[in-house]
Amino acid sequence: MASPVSSEYRELHEGIYQCKLCAEYGYYVERVQPKWDTSKVHSPTIHRWGMLIGQAPGKSELREHRAFHGSAGRTFRKWLLQAGFSEEQIIEQLNAQLYKTSATKCYPGKYGNNDRKPSKKEVELCSPFLKRQIQLVRPHVLIPMGIAAINWFFPEIRRLEEVVGKKRLWHQGSTDYAVICLPNQSPGSRWLNLKANRELLSSALRLFSEFWISMSEQKE
Repeated sequence: MASPVSSEYRELHEGIYQCKLCAEYGYYVERVQPKWDTSKVHSPTIHRWGMLIGQAPGKSELREHRAFHGSAGRTFRKWLLQAGFSEEQIIEQLNAQLYKTSATKCYPGKYGNNDRKPSKKEVELCSPFLKRQIQLVRPHVLIPMGIAAINWFFPEIRRLEEVVGKKRLWHQGSTDYAVICLPNQSPGSRWLNLKANRELLSSALRLFSEFWISMSEQKE
């Protein structure tokens, strides 16, 4: 028999697949397909160590039905290697312990040569889904990538330099969550061209590594 949490999780994802709010408000999106396997679209295990949050699924995610399957996932893996994690750790431990999703759940389409950034209204319409995911997964650390995902948690932030490399706290109800912000992994982003910003990324990755080590020691 499915647990109450598993039933709530499936109900949540059925709601995501059936949602048409963006289209009703006039936004073009390629809506999540109801036949998607929930174990592929978003990591299936409840109560994960961390939650990795992008701004929206990309075309590769839409095609392969896996969160962070495309360039976003490859960039994140490269950053983890930079932080000192081995391939084995990434595959067998980190990927198994990170719930991967995004601030909005449907592919927003193209804008020029790049994927379109979801509007504030689209993020607002999709917001209840991410709130519910956080409640169900109960991650120890939240990892938003890019300003759109960061603004979901901290709407007052205007520049990545304000948060990347700094540990933050976010509150939902009576629960405090640690937050480690990362820059946008999009090929169109030039933020990492500056040496100072690359150093901020290195600081953020050190925080991630320290947090992982701390949580691993608590489990022993």
